[in-house]
Amino acid sequence: MSILEDPPMKRASFSLRTTRRFEILSITRHVEAALSELSAGDGICTVFTPHTTAAVSINEDADPDVRSDLALAFEKLVPPVPFSHAEGNSDSHMLSALVGVSLQIPFSRSKLELDRWQGIHFLEFDGPLQLLRYTVSLSRTSCIDQPLPGMLGCVPRLWNDNIAAHRAQIAG
Repeated sequence: MSILEDPPMKRASFSLRTTRRFEILSITRHVEAALSELSAGDGICTVFTPHTTAAVSINEDADPDVRSDLALAFEKLVPPVPFSHAEGNSDSHMLSALVGVSLQIPFSRSKLELDRWQGIHFLEFDGPLQLLRYTVSLSRTSCIDQPLPGMLGCVPRLWNDNIAAHRAQIAG
């Protein structure tokens, strides 16, 4: 493995069903279940939806009214623009682009590091859709004391074996 290669990732997926055009589902339990299957350690969990009219976000999860309020607000957010896209769902593509299709969440001892009020939400902007597949990817990371010259911040633990050899090459 070269120093510039990405560390190996573990992946799991799950499916969801939506019942309305604009709908927000809590998927925290799905992500936690995937995380418990994939890792017993620390790292970064990436949640990704490969759906161009949907998004994922983190928000309050204790009160379901927050999800309903957000769905209503998103529905009203799109301006009356004469979109050219023939399918008639350009508003959904716009909202997906604004919110985003992926999240990265740190985890420790296989537990997501979310605040007690936070949850992970799937936002459907062009439903209802059946059996959509979503991916959870995990990458174990940790910081080392002295990154290589020109590198800032955290260096993945999986690169540590190559760093000593690379430092020796630089020094030699």
